[in-house]
Formats: sequence, structure tokens, C-alpha cells
Amino acid sequence: MAKKDSTRGPKSVAIVGLLIATSLLVLIPSLSSNESRAAQADYQDGILLTAGAKWAGQNGSQALYIDAYDNWLNHGSTDGITWDWGPFGTPSNMAEDRSKIASVLHNAGYDVTFAGDIPGDLGPYNVVFITAYFACSPSNSSQIRNYIENGGGVVLIAGVSEYFRCDIKGQSGGYMVPTDPLSINNPDWLGFNGFENSGGPAFITVDHPFGSQLLTGDVIHNTESFSWAGVTGVSGTIVARWTSGATFACTHQFGLGRLYFQAAWDRLYVSGSISNTAILLPLIPLISIGIVAAIVIIVVLVYLVTKQGRTRNPLYNGSQNTTPPYQQQTWRCPNCSAPNQIEYIYCFNCGAKKR
Repeated sequence: MAKKDSTRGPKSVAIVGLLIATSLLVLIPSLSSNESRAAQADYQDGILLTAGAKWAGQNGSQALYIDAYDNWLNHGSTDGITWDWGPFGTPSNMAEDRSKIASVLHNAGYDVTFAGDIPGDLGPYNVVFITAYFACSPSNSSQIRNYIENGGGVVLIAGVSEYFRCDIKGQSGGYMVPTDPLSINNPDWLGFNGFENSGGPAFITVDHPFGSQLLTGDVIHNTESFSWAGVTGVSGTIVARWTSGATFACTHQFGLGRLYFQAAWDRLYVSGSISNTAILLPLIPLISIGIVAAIVIIVVLVYLVTKQGRTRNPLYNGSQNTTPPYQQQTWRCPNCSAPNQIEYIYCFNCGAKKR
């Protein structure tokens, strides 16, 4: 009778377990790193926006934020009752966005003043940050031009630029075709001369824009919708592009001042705004290594315990005796009823001890 190796089962379990653990050790950190990168990408546009706002204001301390919520408060129930406020959502949405952008400006080192329209005097401010479409019109263009030329900074978000190019106050469409006689078409202070709707992923095009940690190829924003802003004919520096080729973010220096354009922002990186999931994701590689190590230890312990439970009679010399009369000298296991050679005190099949 051929000898049955009582350790073959545990050895197989140990080998399979170690192979699985090794695979997890290689794959999980890689996958979790990708997940971490994707989660962090949701906040990249906020990081870029903070850095761009700081650059535009040339490290000043005073910001004027012309926001949709205050614009709605000024006009929503009077001359703006028929305006298309849809792109801004409900007043509560506007108020939430106002708070988030204010946090971005605070993070960039600014004291923030809010306004619903462009005031006559912009001199006290190092940067004017505009998200309110309906606060802008071609009639404001010369004022903004003079402000930038004399050293001021301007940040324009999404479609704001089109309301300086086109006389379309109160409308959420009509971009790219400034046909009204009041429209200036392409103000030289903008640093670009066209607009188009874009979407999908947008990528950084320069390393470390504004001294940030962002790198060329980093996904800065990602959306399935193609109704987001994009500009063309850029004469300044392109910081990020949509995959369609339109510019997502760019800078322009005009006179003594600076202008920064960014097409969109989604989930801004502001104090206390990152979810616990986003915080934990970078730790997944370490957590996964710990899990894999625990699997390996458990497999080894199971193997050692099982092997000890199946130890043969120490008097056995390692060779299977198949000559009579030993061939007939067997005992039946009281646990599994398997026949065993007389010279063994442990069952080959289940490891139970002979009684």
C-alpha cells in the first residue's frame, strides 16, 4: 500500500492562502491608490481655484466677491423676477456656494466683502471674484479693464466672461454670438476670444501651477455633462484643458494686473469639507497590507496546528511496511472509520488518535 502524506492537505491550504495573500498584497494597494487618486481629483479643482485666486490678487488681503446669492437678493423679486436663475439652483444652493467660495478666498488669505453687483469703486480690493452672471454686462467692461490695467486681480468662473462679451443679462444662453450693438465681443483684458460648452474630464497642462502640488496630466475635474464652460483663443497661459481641447483654466496678465479664468468647480477643498471617506482612502494601502499580513499569519498558524495534529508515531521509521503479516494488521479509526496501519497511532484520514 502506498503511503498517504498526512500533511498534503494543510500544505495545499497554506500554499493557496499564501498565493491569495500575495496577490492581495500586490493588487489592493494599487487599486486603493487609484481610488484615492480619483477621490482626491474631486477636490483638485478647488485646490486650483484657491491657488489661482491667490495668484490673481498678487498675495493681497482684500477680496470682493460678487456672488449669485446677493445678486438674487438684489434683483430676484424686482427687475430680475423673469431672469433665468436656473443655472444657480435654488436660493439655498446659491447661499451654499457663496459660503464655499468665501472659504476658498479665506484659505487664499483674503478678507472677503460680498456684493450682488459690481460697485463703482473697486480700488480697495486686491481681487474681484465673480460668479454672478447677471451682475455683468458689456457696459462694465471698461471698468474691469481699467481695474486690471492698474494692478487689480479678477477671477471669472464658468460663463461669467460671456456676460462681459454679450448683452444677455437675465439669460442663461446666447453665448458665443454677441449680436447686440452694445456687445463688445472680445475685450482685450479677458485673454481669450471664444466660448464653447465642454465636459468630460479636464487635465492639468503644466506642472505645479501657482506653486501647487498638481502635475501635468492630473484630472482636475470630471463630469458626464457637456454643458460646462470652456474658452478658446487663449492668449495667456493655459493651466488646464478639457479633453475636447477647450480651455478649462487659464491666466492672463494685462497692464499691471492679472486675470484668472476657471471653467468649473465641483467639490471645493475647504476647511472641514472633506468627507471621512476621502480622508481614509490614502490610508487604504497601509490598511490592506495589515489585512494581508493577518491572513498570512492565520494561514501559517492553521497549517502548524493541523500538522501537529497529524503527527505520526515517533517510532515509525518513515517507510511504509507492506509485507505480511503487517499488511493485515490494521485498526479502524473511531472517528471516521478509515482503516489504518497498525504501526501508526494517528488516523491518516482525519488525524484522530488510536484508542
